[in-house]
Amino acid sequence: MSGETLLAVSDLASGYKGRDVLHGISFEVPEGSLITLIGPNGHGKSTLLRSISGLLRPRAGGIRLGERAIAGLPAEAIAALGVIQVPQGDMLFADMTVHENLTMGAYLERDRSVIRRRLDEVHAILPRLKERGRQLASTLSGGERRMVGIGRGLMAGGKLLMLDEPSLGLAPIVIDRVYEVIADLKASGRTILLVEENPMRAEDLSERVHLLDNGYIVWSGAGRELSERSELIETYLGG
Repeated sequence: MSGETLLAVSDLASGYKGRDVLHGISFEVPEGSLITLIGPNGHGKSTLLRSISGLLRPRAGGIRLGERAIAGLPAEAIAALGVIQVPQGDMLFADMTVHENLTMGAYLERDRSVIRRRLDEVHAILPRLKERGRQLASTLSGGERRMVGIGRGLMAGGKLLMLDEPSLGLAPIVIDRVYEVIADLKASGRTILLVEENPMRAEDLSERVHLLDNGYIVWSGAGRELSERSELIETYLGG
């Protein structure tokens, strides 16, 4: 692990319309680490991210960002504290340009010099986005859209970047590029909480992996341990 605990989730219960999807979830994300959540579709991974980011109000349990309790705060307040979620499927503004989509990520920042600096940093990591700056988001390829989604998240300048299935629906060669970018972000010292259905994509990058099944964490271990647990992958993820 890389540093002090940045995010701590303890005994979290959360769900929809009075029905819990998550049951007693506890884990930590150390500063500078990449922690991965894996599990079958529909078993609580995205619900967990939505609960952390404030899009869902937890029924019970605690969430701390550093020393600050954030469970139950409005989503905009949690984002202002530095928890940034890149949602599944990007959710770009289709009729806006790449540049406009990126700058929307910095909507809470009022200092133009800070916004310019963040934009330069995003272009350094994702140079294709500078080339595509004036292009409408609706005309981009799936891989390019995913990069814009990540870039928009980086523009928020947060402490914790939560990526919800960044490889979803992409061709293998494009997924390789997405994970090169994630590796670069980790190498730069960013703290990342990653949700992924394909566990082998993240095993080499992850300090720790948590497997969710039916809203419970049923296994936790170092990323490198996944390759040694074929029976675990077969049982919960189908191969």
